[in-house]
Amino acid sequence: MPEKPFRFKQFTVYHDKCTMKVGTDAVLLGSYADSGKSGKILDIGTGSGVIALMLAQRSEAVIDAVEIDPESARQAGENFKNSPWKTRMNIICSSFRDFFMIHSIKYNVIVCNPPFFFNSLKSPYPRKSLAKHNDTLGNEELLTGVKKLLAEEGLLYVILPYMESQIFSEKAMAEGLFLNREMLIQPKPGKPVNRVILVFGLSKKEFYSDHITIRLENGNYSDDYKKLTCYYYLDFKN
Repeated sequence: MPEKPFRFKQFTVYHDKCTMKVGTDAVLLGSYADSGKSGKILDIGTGSGVIALMLAQRSEAVIDAVEIDPESARQAGENFKNSPWKTRMNIICSSFRDFFMIHSIKYNVIVCNPPFFFNSLKSPYPRKSLAKHNDTLGNEELLTGVKKLLAEEGLLYVILPYMESQIFSEKAMAEGLFLNREMLIQPKPGKPVNRVILVFGLSKKEFYSDHITIRLENGNYSDDYKKLTCYYYLDFKN
């Protein structure tokens, strides 16, 4: 039976042909990133295109979305065409390496929900393994491309597991990117932080740290999570 699409307030995401499904990480990143009002946005490893669509909803920016997996790229393109913002959304089926090697466009915002399974057991399904492991998009390569494509006052937003976020931060700062903000993500009260959204720029700013708990002890979504995602989820009022 085909997988049901994920319906948001202003758009629908089909993800049955994508290696990575719509999940909480993507929704958190898409909700937290400041898309600005105009300019250009780049989504690296767009998958179904959900983050790109979220940012399109809140801006007038032109959005380029890069995806290495052909089936995922094809479905993301269909999701873009079926959205209210199809005239300013572009899907590029390519590795990020090939993309940044031949382009010199400057982006005001770059978002990435990157591969994060370092040296771990790979999935027996090659397409899913490609999406979830960093063999094809290592930190160094991602940061090299971001430095080339990020506008002078632009920002990079990434979401990572806590331990990987520490490693990524060190490498980013070594490459000349400055950590401006972070959001620590806790699944429930009493549980350790398991995800972090990191925000980097090319210049040093006053550092700001935020925190969110996704669910309450009774399993319901917290007010902070509802407030952050209310422009997207059908069940939350904005």
